[in-house]
Amino acid sequence: MKKIIAVALALLMSFSCFSLISFAEESEGTEHLSEVPEGYVGIYTKEDLDNVKLNMSGKYILMNDIVFEDSDYKKGGDFYNSGKGWEPIGNTSLSFQGIFDGNGYSIINLKIKSPDANIVGLFGSVSNALIKNTNLINTDIKGNNYVGGIAGRVYYSNIENCVFAGYVEGNQHVGGICGYFLNSGGVSKQINNSVSRGSVIGSENVGGIVGAFFTYANTDVTISACGNVAVIKAMSQNAGGICGRAEIFSATDLSRDMYISTSYNSGNVESQYNAGGIVGYCTGVGSSANSNVFIRNCMNTGNINATDATGGIVGYIFYFSVLQNSYSVGKVSAKTNFGALIGTKGSPFSANANYYLDESTSNPTLILGDSKSADQLKKQTTFTNWDFNSIWTMTGRADYLYPELRNAPLLLPEDFVHKHDYTSRVTKEPTHLVEGEITYTCACGDSYTEAIAKLEGHTYTSEVTKEATHLEEGETTYTCACGDTYTEVIAKLEGHTYTSEVTKEATHLEEGETTYTCACGDSYTEAIAKLEGHTYTSELTKEATHLEEGETTYTCECGDSYTEVIAKLTGHTYEKAVTAPTCTAQGYTTYTCECGDSYVADYTDKLDHEYTSEITTPATHLTEGIETFTCECGDSYRKPVAKLKGHTYTSEVTKEPTHLEEGEMTFTCECGDSYTEVIEKIAKHNYKEDVTEPTCTAKGYTTYTCECGDIYVADYTEAKGHIYSVTTTQPTCTQNGLVTTFCTSCGDTHTETLEPTGHSFAEGSSKCENCDFDKADDCSCNCHKGGISGLIFKIILFFQRIFKTNKTCACGIAHY
Repeated sequence: MKKIIAVALALLMSFSCFSLISFAEESEGTEHLSEVPEGYVGIYTKEDLDNVKLNMSGKYILMNDIVFEDSDYKKGGDFYNSGKGWEPIGNTSLSFQGIFDGNGYSIINLKIKSPDANIVGLFGSVSNALIKNTNLINTDIKGNNYVGGIAGRVYYSNIENCVFAGYVEGNQHVGGICGYFLNSGGVSKQINNSVSRGSVIGSENVGGIVGAFFTYANTDVTISACGNVAVIKAMSQNAGGICGRAEIFSATDLSRDMYISTSYNSGNVESQYNAGGIVGYCTGVGSSANSNVFIRNCMNTGNINATDATGGIVGYIFYFSVLQNSYSVGKVSAKTNFGALIGTKGSPFSANANYYLDESTSNPTLILGDSKSADQLKKQTTFTNWDFNSIWTMTGRADYLYPELRNAPLLLPEDFVHKHDYTSRVTKEPTHLVEGEITYTCACGDSYTEAIAKLEGHTYTSEVTKEATHLEEGETTYTCACGDTYTEVIAKLEGHTYTSEVTKEATHLEEGETTYTCACGDSYTEAIAKLEGHTYTSELTKEATHLEEGETTYTCECGDSYTEVIAKLTGHTYEKAVTAPTCTAQGYTTYTCECGDSYVADYTDKLDHEYTSEITTPATHLTEGIETFTCECGDSYRKPVAKLKGHTYTSEVTKEPTHLEEGEMTFTCECGDSYTEVIEKIAKHNYKEDVTEPTCTAKGYTTYTCECGDIYVADYTEAKGHIYSVTTTQPTCTQNGLVTTFCTSCGDTHTETLEPTGHSFAEGSSKCENCDFDKADDCSCNCHKGGISGLIFKIILFFQRIFKTNKTCACGIAHY
């Protein structure tokens, strides 16, 4: 909570003509780094700020407030720029791609007057950058398209903890913090903890924080913890306290969402079409993976006015959008399609737990959310399932009794009550003849004068009109501005007053001579002793470079001499080659060292084009016209001629950008009108991923292939190892067994043979215990035979058993 309060207070404390009626106790919380961090360049002056353009990928930090004077913008001033004022950092051909840390300090009285120029702001074009902790105070910016206080056009970058206070005016895509924000990279980007105050005016897509907020990346994009106190006005369509237009483009089937959360608007919003306290126009996109615009935990206290599509939170909300846990107490008025929360909605659209003041509008055409009285909105129990522990609070400002956001403390227009803060300057000195004058001036421009009483008696200035010597008196003359004058005598000096002059220089060979002379003519001389040792004069006989040592030769008039080596220079020795500017290219100086090293710097502005204009496409009630401006050098640009009636465009990426080619975005109106915009090349390779899964014995990996042919392999994963299943076939008495080990992932198989177990016989038995084998079946003994001989043998065996003299058969069974 203190973070955004500190940012807001930086605005309020710096803008001395305004005072804050609450949160005064937090004014001591703003902190600044006192030392430049390693790797950063400190900015102390206006010139340092301007020199950021010499290295657009560096890291910079403000070390004090930067104050521009009105004289800077007048002819002959350092920032006159042909009457255009400050030249933005970054343009259509080169974007700022570094880090800019305002360190909580302010840039005051920044002015730009370029109504025909695109991409205008403190920063013009920003790409893959970070801008944070920066305050713009008493700012006045006028441009055409892509106009913002902090930045005109922003690609896949982050803006954090910034404050804008002043006036921004443009045509399309105009915002207090930035005019146009597009995320087309693979990393989530955001605008957070930022505040806008003053006036933001344009034709189309106008917002207190951002004019147009777009994404077609496969990652999320967010606006959070932001507040707007500015007056927002769109002459045509799409005006919002936080965002004029918020849209997800159907670039791919990958799911990506847009979040506008924990933000508030307390400024008045006005448009012809599509006006909302938070967003003027917003839409998600339906595809195989839906992408939604989520508006959550937002509040509006400002008055919203338009002809059509007007709401306290959103003017026009199209499909795949969600409104949750938000409320509005501002007045809403329109002729058609309006509601206390939403003016017009598409389908599918969902909303839950939203509230509005029952007096905020009458006879709405769209009723959405819960209507509550002022007394009900002052009770926490009214807001079902709202998070009052970490998001909302009922104990914020003493003079505002409805819920407030913890991370974005509410500022209201009435907080900025104008009171003059005068500084005094004596503009006419008084004399004893006329009164003087003291002028009191306020920073807002108001001033008044007071008379300074005449001085009593003459006011003399003195001048020595004749110097005194030891021969004559001098004279001091005293003169008053009225013409009165008198003189005073200066007494003669005692003794001679000599001036000295060395009339002969001493050397180590001869004495020198000093002559002393008085104005009366008296003079005398004194000898100057010979110098001890030689008196050398030096001459640089060989220049040192960073490749070779130099040499200095010392010579005495007596002929003695010696040389000293000059160490090699630590840096390069460059020669300059100036390339003059043209109307199509900047001028610059190429610095080249004899060792071959070179660099380019000292850029000078391009010469102004001299354009002639022609209406190449007349405007109709369906389409904008086009006015084409052409310079004799071949350069040209087009400027839209306003349509007779505002169109409502839907957008589609018709050509994906890559890092090799620009893309194209087509905007189409339901009446058939359409136009295209170029999407900048993606700064990095656009890789497709081909995943090779790990096997039992080999690592997995991902192959990244770009359409340009670049390829690399990364994201290795460890081999899984074999997962075996064991199957065992048991051996028999006479046959081998088998143990089979089988990997269920890759099919790897191992086998092991088990030896036969052999027959097993019980004592006295010829039959195997484990199978049907009988040794007696193969025995040739008479005891196992049939017939007469077998019978006789069995009888003999019978008597042997009786007398216990029987023996065992060869097959192992006892005779019987």
